[in-house]
Amino acid sequence: MLQLVSGGDLSVQRQAEELVKTLFNMGQLWSPEHQGRLKELFDSGVKLEDMCRELGRTPSAIVGKLMQLGRLQVGRGNHYYPAPEDAWCLWPEVRDLDRKLKEEG
Repeated sequence: MLQLVSGGDLSVQRQAEELVKTLFNMGQLWSPEHQGRLKELFDSGVKLEDMCRELGRTPSAIVGKLMQLGRLQVGRGNHYYPAPEDAWCLWPEVRDLDRKLKEEG
């Protein structure tokens, strides 16, 4: 395996390897199948963190794709709303979950 950090800092390397395991689709294009699955999960009321784990994506990627697909919109106070219903989550929750998942990796 390639060492990701010069000098061979194994703790950083292990964290990077774990992050890749958790966010296995990070940076990849969204396939039609994954977009369909995201819609199913969202429409079924699955929590953001569970969507991230199943789809291997960051919270920001999930929210961005839901907005692109017309499932979410941003309202006052940075609340995310299912278009056009009640708030689903807040931007700080997305940001904090991004950090949490990256730290787990």
